[in-house]
Amino acid sequence: MWTRKELKDKAKLNLNKNYWMVVLVTFIVMITSGGTSSFGGSFSSGFSNGLKSGSQQESTQEVDRWDDMEFASDDEEISDVMGEVKKEYNSTFDKRDGFILAGVGAVILIIVLIIFLVAFALSIFLFNPLKVGCYKWYIHNRKENPQLGIIGDGFTKNYMRTVEIMFCKSLFTILWSMLCLIPGIVKAYEYRMIPYIVAENPDITRQEAFQMSKTMMTGEKWNAFVLDLSFILWNIVAGLCCGIPGFFYVYPYIQLTNVELYVKLKETQLGIHDTANGEQGTQDPQPTIDNGYTEL
Repeated sequence: MWTRKELKDKAKLNLNKNYWMVVLVTFIVMITSGGTSSFGGSFSSGFSNGLKSGSQQESTQEVDRWDDMEFASDDEEISDVMGEVKKEYNSTFDKRDGFILAGVGAVILIIVLIIFLVAFALSIFLFNPLKVGCYKWYIHNRKENPQLGIIGDGFTKNYMRTVEIMFCKSLFTILWSMLCLIPGIVKAYEYRMIPYIVAENPDITRQEAFQMSKTMMTGEKWNAFVLDLSFILWNIVAGLCCGIPGFFYVYPYIQLTNVELYVKLKETQLGIHDTANGEQGTQDPQPTIDNGYTEL
């Protein structure tokens, strides 16, 4: 059994002994967790507004020049003809404006789609392996002063396996969330240990990684949820202070606490013991994984 205080005390110890490196690695984790969307949104929004305002201004000027023209004539037949011409002229420009706006909308949609696809590809093929490497660095930080280069292990050790497992983790979480919010949250906690498992076992199969995480989180989802809630005041303080306390203390503290949770669950649920912070332990054989387990 574990307690929140136990995990947090160990996290603080690991933070203090290698503070600046932990902050740097946590900054990398924050970037890989979605730092590109705001740029894409502001770019597409600005591009859309600029094109739209330009086209509206041009069409408005054309129509205004026609509307300002008056045809003074005592002949009612001529006046009627000119009225019809004017109506047809305005109708033509209305259609033109519609085509322009439709074209601008299509261009904007294509740009947004391209940005989304690029961001998606970066997340799958760059950010996820980098995040796994960061988690491996956190785990090594418990026992030693690891080199920063460890964060690149996600690219050098069974890269495509890491990409596959992390992609499936995200995909399955999204699919469950589409059914209902609660199952999505439950599955997110069930898959929570997958990045740490992959970080320590780059050759593990997808089925084994999912099964191991499921086993580790069995009966522990609520406790992990309460652990997350225990940081709510820290997150509020970080938000009120423009994120500065979060960057330099709160987020590194949370990350290291989650690492301690992983190590503790590995011990209590799988019987695999680690040695760190003066602890002594033994490593039991890894439990047999049921390859017939379906991730969903």
